[in-house]
Amino acid sequence: MAQKIITYIFTAFILSMLIYPQIQKRFNIHNEGNLSGYTEKVKNEKFSAEKFFNQEFQQNTELYISRNFGFRTWFIRAYNQIDYWIFKKANAWGIVFGKDNFLFAQSYLEAHNGRTYLGEEKIDSIMQKLVFVRDDLEKKGKHMLFVFAASKAELFEDKIPKYYQKKDVKRNSESYIRKLKENNIDFIDFNSMFLKEQSKSKYPLYPKAGIHWSYFGGFLAGDSIVSYIENKTKKDLPDIKLDTIKLLKAHSADIDISQTMNLIFPIKDVKYGYPQLSFDKTDKDSINVLVIADSFYWNIYGLGIHKNVFGGNSKFWFYYNEVFPSTTEQPLNAKDLNMRNEIKKFDYIIFLTQEGKIHTFGWGFLDAYYNTFYSQSIKE
Repeated sequence: MAQKIITYIFTAFILSMLIYPQIQKRFNIHNEGNLSGYTEKVKNEKFSAEKFFNQEFQQNTELYISRNFGFRTWFIRAYNQIDYWIFKKANAWGIVFGKDNFLFAQSYLEAHNGRTYLGEEKIDSIMQKLVFVRDDLEKKGKHMLFVFAASKAELFEDKIPKYYQKKDVKRNSESYIRKLKENNIDFIDFNSMFLKEQSKSKYPLYPKAGIHWSYFGGFLAGDSIVSYIENKTKKDLPDIKLDTIKLLKAHSADIDISQTMNLIFPIKDVKYGYPQLSFDKTDKDSINVLVIADSFYWNIYGLGIHKNVFGGNSKFWFYYNEVFPSTTEQPLNAKDLNMRNEIKKFDYIIFLTQEGKIHTFGWGFLDAYYNTFYSQSIKE
């Protein structure tokens, strides 16, 4: 009798395990949440004789079911959690585990290790165009600034695996800095600044589980950029007031690497300082600034420095693609704008990039500017 009861219970358990996910899929009884990262949506294939006999219907239906069964999100998170606990494995592309729960993006470590080095000839070609842009802007009474965001691999080289640690190799960032100096191009190197500051800073300048500098690090960078512009132009821009710093658990932007791992339990982390800013615009000068940058500018932008310190016509061209802030309902692409008309609007152009992305720098803007204004400069 006892054996029958056990058999019934076991059978009921197995059946419920098979049936309940389908009930969850149909009625969504439990909120599973969403997975981080990109997942291609798959439509439920409609039956047709042609697709059935060429097996397209079967293949697409199988893919649809595998992406849309009940509790899929929970199962994936559980699977990823087990892999992380037992094997220190991340089931996400391009994540490298460092010491003390530090996470790094593999592409940034490869840049740090010199594997994306462009070569002197290519960098010289880019530098020639930068010099042209600088000289042409100065003729127009404008200024240009090149900004290196701080590198996580540079600041925490002792945390990265030895395989990726900096060796006696050529790197893009070092070649750029040397050539910027040789050509007297204005630049800020936040690697040097942050290396000096991180041991003294009360708040982390970089998150353990994030790609970009922390919000506090972004605040220091933004404030420094504004001070540099003020010294260069002798203008008194709106004051950035640090009202307070809230010590909080990491925001999503500070755990953007670990979020892509889709774990059940977050990786152990510290608290971070989140600046609360206000701005004094009383009797202040105005400068319209164009920032052409990668994703390392988002923290500065998100803190309100771009909006409240720079002039009303200031823009952020993300990778020389999408324009922020946008005044249109549809996203506006910078490449679709009239270069001559746009440059007239700005007093200062800032390029901001980082070691992990500098091998892609230019983003089409340098070529577009050169092609637009080179013939005019020859006539002048």
